Amino acid sequence: MYPRSDGYSDSIIAVFYTSESWVKGRTESALIHEQGHFDITEIFARKLRKRLQEFVPKRGDLNHQLNLLYEEVESERDAMENLYDKETRHSADAVRQARWNVTIRNELRALEEFAN
Repeated sequence: MYPRSDGYSDSIIAVFYTSESWVKGRTESALIHEQGHFDITEIFARKLRKRLQEFVPKRGDLNHQLNLLYEEVESERDAMENLYDKETRHSADAVRQARWNVTIRNELRALEEFAN
């Protein structure tokens, strides 16, 4: 929870729904790939926390401004998820998967301050 001096507070969590997850043939590489998807979601939860902490409301509808901020971050998350699947070929390309694993780990470290 990030309370602010103006009385606003937020709570952002990355959630994993097992009922909505699938892994084609539960291989170790497929599970690592799916963990990457969860970690990408956590990256963008942290980015949203960071942007909310830096957020300065403008005149007008606060709810609209916050929705735009969320939609921007969500769009970035979706683009990264699609690129991740495309480049790794859903974990079939082991070399690219390994590169992505490093990238994801580095992003999480860079945003550690916003882990929760």
